[in-house]
Formats: sequence, C-alpha cells, structure tokens
Amino acid sequence: AGATATALAVVRECCGPPPYSVLRSVRSAALYFDFYLEVVAAALPGVSAGDYSRNMREAGSKLPQPLLASLHAAFSPMEFRAALLPRATFLHFGSLAEYAAAVAAVAT
Repeated sequence: AGATATALAVVRECCGPPPYSVLRSVRSAALYFDFYLEVVAAALPGVSAGDYSRNMREAGSKLPQPLLASLHAAFSPMEFRAALLPRATFLHFGSLAEYAAAVAAVAT
C-alpha cells in the first residue's frame, strides 16, 4: 500500500489534475522524459535499479525517483543492446516524409 500511495502522489505531482494521463501530460508539457536517456537506458542489461537512478541524476533527468524506479522495473527485462557514448549529438530528421527536407537543411 505504501508504494502505491507513493506512486499515486508522484503521478499527481507530474501529471496535473485528474483524469491522470501520461500521454496528456506529455502533450501539455506537464511531464517530459527523454526516450533515449530514461527509457533506453532503463532497458540496458546488467544495470541495477540503483545504478540506473544514479546515472539518470548525473545525466540530468528531471523525473522523480519513483517514476525512474517504475521505468527501470518496466523496461529492464527487455535487455536492449546499445553503446553508451560519452559525448554525442543527435540529429532528428523527422518522419520519412520530412527526411529529404531535413537532409537539405543540414547540408546547407
């Protein structure tokens, strides 16, 4: 019951007024998470919940600890394979339909 109450309090804090919806909260910018930082890292094999939480804090995650714990619990069984780079730049080219215009913009 204690974990459920804590999770509910975090959802209330992050997701605004009822009805609680993570999708609505992300769309309204009340909740923000970085897919590559919080989700992909949660699914990497051999990373304990404690190490994941510490790594997220050091990388600048703004998600509350209970939400990070939930992400790790949900995604860690998937065991993604990835290479963590110390410094990288991500270029978002958009959808397939937007790709040509994005490449042209980067080339100029």
